[in-house]
Amino acid sequence: MRGRLAAVCLVGALFAAPRPGVAADLVIEGCNERLPHEVGVREAVGDIADTVRVAVTVNADTPIAAFRLNLDVPPGVLSYVRTERGDLTSAWFALSGHWFADSSQVRILAIDDPGMAAGSVGRLAVVVFVVTAAGTGAFGTSGFQDDLAEYISCEDVHDTSHITQSEWGGIKALYYP
Repeated sequence: MRGRLAAVCLVGALFAAPRPGVAADLVIEGCNERLPHEVGVREAVGDIADTVRVAVTVNADTPIAAFRLNLDVPPGVLSYVRTERGDLTSAWFALSGHWFADSSQVRILAIDDPGMAAGSVGRLAVVVFVVTAAGTGAFGTSGFQDDLAEYISCEDVHDTSHITQSEWGGIKALYYP
């Protein structure tokens, strides 16, 4: 009896474990910056109730001491939790994120003196969400102001892509492996 119970538990554990290659409930594409003067956003992949962290990235060819931007989110699939600092927004930056449910946007604001230097590449902020529904779509960035006023959205130039495509995998792995 004990051997049979162990076999049943082992088989049950195998079926309960995550299976590679199984599609996630949610796949939202993104576009990390590739060229100087671009702002981008990492994709999100997850199942309902998962917490996902979405990096908003920049390739800064000018110094950035203050900025405002919007992270445009596909409606009805994610619930906003908070906005965190990125590796480029040090503890000196005053950073905030505000969720606008009616437009499915997170507005991110930051200011610092002296700010980040020209040539900086990395995360401006990380936006944390919980997956609330299955779906697909693409993130976007918009509403650039202050030191980002002349910057462009990566997705406007290169379109969006999923991390499993080799063209983007190496770039995105710099931020979250």
